[in-house]
Amino acid sequence: RDMKSIYRELDIAVHPSLSENLGGAAESLAAGVPTIATSVGGFPDIVQNEITGLLVKPKCPIEIAAATKRMIEDKVSAEKMANSGQMLVKSLLDIEVTAKNVREIYGKIIASRKGE
Repeated sequence: RDMKSIYRELDIAVHPSLSENLGGAAESLAAGVPTIATSVGGFPDIVQNEITGLLVKPKCPIEIAAATKRMIEDKVSAEKMANSGQMLVKSLLDIEVTAKNVREIYGKIIASRKGE
């Protein structure tokens, strides 16, 4: 329950998952935290390498360490990626936008069925 406040206290979030949907990466990006994630599951949909965060190979601690070092040493780039990630996650996962998109999809389905 405290994850929002915890993420805001972090300098970097690392998600070294082997299998994952959006998971914690969505939470850390939404909180504006520089994020590193493995290139598995849904992570690459929101952690876009060099744009919204850094992606590393799964089971590769050397890449995780290098990415972490980079985020620590280049705070300007880390902050820029975190800001881009925050904007992306908020636009993709916004409840109002999602509800509108779902409504449009159902509207198209209903309209196509009326023509049958």
